[in-house]
Amino acid sequence: MKPPRSILALAIANLALVAVMFTLAIHGCHRRVEAADVAVHSTTADNALDVAVSVARQRNLPCYVLVGAPWCGPCRIVERDCLATMQATGVYVHLNADVHREPLRRLVRAIGREVVSLPTLVVIDALKGTKRVLVGPKEIKAYLGVK
Repeated sequence: MKPPRSILALAIANLALVAVMFTLAIHGCHRRVEAADVAVHSTTADNALDVAVSVARQRNLPCYVLVGAPWCGPCRIVERDCLATMQATGVYVHLNADVHREPLRRLVRAIGREVVSLPTLVVIDALKGTKRVLVGPKEIKAYLGVK
């Protein structure tokens, strides 16, 4: 008897997450991929954006891409206040604007506009292919329903 397709899809998604975690462990990266809440937090790996969009598509969840920087006070506020909501409702990726140049270039091509202000949150509906760009803590918090 064959297992249902949903079980196979879940198994494949989990194997992909395990493979990414194993790769990160080998290379000593400080990024986490958590299967429990489907979070991807990138500080060094260039493929985090691709992995996050793939996982979001498989699980029919939005992909939240927060572009920020460690020196950016509003970025830290958004992460502190909104991280739990983003992880609970979708797949989360943090791109450091100072370090992750290539993933940021790919994101700019995908949304069709430059990221000129930090923090910027790009919400990607992986199934519909739609993207929404939110700039600044006030707009991001209002969209996520966080006070």
